[in-house]
Amino acid sequence: MTDKIISLGDFRKKKEDFSEDSFPDFDDIFGDIFEEDFDDELPSENPFTIGDNLPLIDSIYQEYLDSKRLLENGRSTWLAQGPHGWLNLDERDYLALACNHATIAKQMCLYDQALAIFQEIYQLDTNDPLGLRYQLMATYLLKQDWQALQAFFDSQDYFAEDEGMLVYMTIASLFQDKLDATKDYLDRIIKTNANMKDILFNPESAVQEIIWVTDSQSYLSFSRESILVMMAELSPVMTSAFPFILGSLRQLLFANQTFITDSHLNSRQIDDLMELGFYTIQDLSQLSEKDFLALPGFGKAALAKIKQDGALFKQ
Repeated sequence: MTDKIISLGDFRKKKEDFSEDSFPDFDDIFGDIFEEDFDDELPSENPFTIGDNLPLIDSIYQEYLDSKRLLENGRSTWLAQGPHGWLNLDERDYLALACNHATIAKQMCLYDQALAIFQEIYQLDTNDPLGLRYQLMATYLLKQDWQALQAFFDSQDYFAEDEGMLVYMTIASLFQDKLDATKDYLDRIIKTNANMKDILFNPESAVQEIIWVTDSQSYLSFSRESILVMMAELSPVMTSAFPFILGSLRQLLFANQTFITDSHLNSRQIDDLMELGFYTIQDLSQLSEKDFLALPGFGKAALAKIKQDGALFKQ
């Protein structure tokens, strides 16, 4: 089940709490996306006062009750068999049912109920073939249980290089105002998945993608979508705190840097550099002048312009 309910009213209210000076980029972003793309689709009245929507509300609640009942009915049989994990084919139906119910409970903000199930199934096989580590991290974060979140992150050495786990640690550190740790986790994400840098450089497209990415049945590791899927698991937070999260991470990542878009290069050259992953003048320090001149469409005139903008190339 995918949670389709998005409180855009609350989202706009949160957006209005930010001053233009704090996040100058987000006014245009959210104005364009949430006013143009969604206005035609949203009812003019509050959807929870419209009788036509009551069957949908009841059906969502009934799905929760049904999954809970099936889980309770199957639990005694499962316990009597002795839990062996996913290698036991006879258990898979019950375990799949349990995962489904925990996901529904998490979407309904019943975090303690969801955690109990996720923890139990994860302990059956800490190799985690289902990726329950992400559900656990997301739920700890939504509960703001920072101690449990940190302890779980520290429980496996490989978590320190897992892009999904690093996404949650980045956001959790930011919420705790641990900016040095936030920047460290952010840098580690970018080393494993450079798409994070593009998401922060182009937040307007990320807003739409986070909303729709919950429909994805699968995704590639180390892709743009893999990061957005992790963020989508935090939908109660992301729909209200998105400007704060991305605005803060942008400041941490791009502080005291000059964007390529502000250079004297022509628009084609700017697009080409961003396509190659160079978003700021400072990013070009990864190249030598010879490397820069070897790029298609970049000659001595472009080199002179970018050096005038402050680019320093490696020797």
